[in-house]
Amino acid sequence: MWRCLMRRLSEAEKAEMWDRFELGESLRSISRRLGRRPSTIGTHVMAGGFHRPLPAGEWSPMRLSLGEREEISRDLINSALRDPNIVRWAGVLATSTRLT
Repeated sequence: MWRCLMRRLSEAEKAEMWDRFELGESLRSISRRLGRRPSTIGTHVMAGGFHRPLPAGEWSPMRLSLGEREEISRDLINSALRDPNIVRWAGVLATSTRLT
């Protein structure tokens, strides 16, 4: 029985992949250099939106925390529930999505 052995890209391989991609090297040549399939390299590049992902420590200081985002969501829902027009439309949308 043939089994596929999947090996994840190491941090060093990811760094080299992004360095080469940013210099304009093709995905195929990057994959040859790293000894990987082109689809593996393409998957990582597309998952990053064709931009090197920022490490967690380099996120913007203006980024909202999870608690702040949850508070905003709760406030939006509470204000929407107080508006009768939004409640009526939400019921129509919920009903139409169940039918399809």
